[in-house]
Amino acid sequence: DVLDAGDYYWIIRALNNQGGTLDWVFANNGGIAFSVVNISPILTILEPDGINDIADLSFPMTWADSDPDDDAQIFLFYDTNNVDNDGIFISGNISENDPTNRHVWNTSSLFEKPYYTYGLICDGTNPPVTNYSSGPVTVSHTECTESDWSFSITPASCPSSGIQVKTWTKIRTECTGGN
Repeated sequence: DVLDAGDYYWIIRALNNQGGTLDWVFANNGGIAFSVVNISPILTILEPDGINDIADLSFPMTWADSDPDDDAQIFLFYDTNNVDNDGIFISGNISENDPTNRHVWNTSSLFEKPYYTYGLICDGTNPPVTNYSSGPVTVSHTECTESDWSFSITPASCPSSGIQVKTWTKIRTECTGGN
């Protein structure tokens, strides 16, 4: 168990070398006291790390976190640089006690360019702690090619006209555009 923050005093009772006990002594009379300090939370963004990090529709962010005396909350953001903590919110209120330490970030509507991610961890006692990813994730949307589509041909409503209707159906849903 972890003690709450505050001042505590020891009450000491010692054994002598013959196996007998000495009287109880209040440690504050002798100047021995200790305080419990609330430990600051720790957060490290592991992915993206900038090594082969390319996202089309989504990207799995991962991190390591710790706060032994609180259930700190984690908030995730993305940014076009890795300074100033002025990014755009991705997700939040993620429990630091949740062992998953993973969030799948929806990147489908972002412009194609590199983005840094960062996290903020807050335990409600200490100042919030932030950490940027060591490298960016590059958003690159995959364009559909003709092989990603199928089509069917049906006669127009006026068959004697010779006009046909070509209907395209996307086979591969991970790509965008191209029809």
